[in-house]
Amino acid sequence: MQKKWQRARQLIRLCIGQFLALLPNDPLFNRWRLAWWQRQGYSFGAGCSIQSSVKFKGDIIMGNGCSLSNNVFLAASGGGRIVFGDYVMVGPNSVVVAFTHGTAPSKPMVLQKTIGKDIVVQDDVWIGANCTITPGVHIGRGSIIGAGAVVTSNIPAYSIAVGAPARVIGQRGAPMPSATVDSSDSIVDVTAAASQLSHQRGTFAEGDKDD
Repeated sequence: MQKKWQRARQLIRLCIGQFLALLPNDPLFNRWRLAWWQRQGYSFGAGCSIQSSVKFKGDIIMGNGCSLSNNVFLAASGGGRIVFGDYVMVGPNSVVVAFTHGTAPSKPMVLQKTIGKDIVVQDDVWIGANCTITPGVHIGRGSIIGAGAVVTSNIPAYSIAVGAPARVIGQRGAPMPSATVDSSDSIVDVTAAASQLSHQRGTFAEGDKDD
């Protein structure tokens, strides 16, 4: 009888969590979601915001002022943790997973031991939409992770990183190369600007090889 009651309580909590997750992105509902996850044992600092359809699993700690957009999924298992500093922003549909599975060919991977590896995201980091943060990664303070990036290695502080796998392409505050074309320019001028941009990209590619 006690096991049935425990199971019923789990189902009730699950239903409440799912209902709150589907509520619109209103500041009141965001506070309700935050309060609910705190009651489930998760740690959040002051002023955090959780938008709709966000899901949590495992050991997760967040600092002050963090913001999670729609459909973000954070999962930790196998002893791994997810630790966010203050004022971390995570864009919609991003996934942060602090564990992996064994890959030995002797048995199916789904049956192998879960291996936890901490993910640490320091203060003032912006993770764009549709990003994936893999186990064991540390993202330094003030960094920007471009939309769609797959972060598989550590990112230094104040870096701008894009791509899959993510690579650092610049630093916050440093001028980024660009080619500006005025709408009144002739076709010759437009071609020259495109050639200049292509040369700049080639220079970066050559620099990357030296890393």
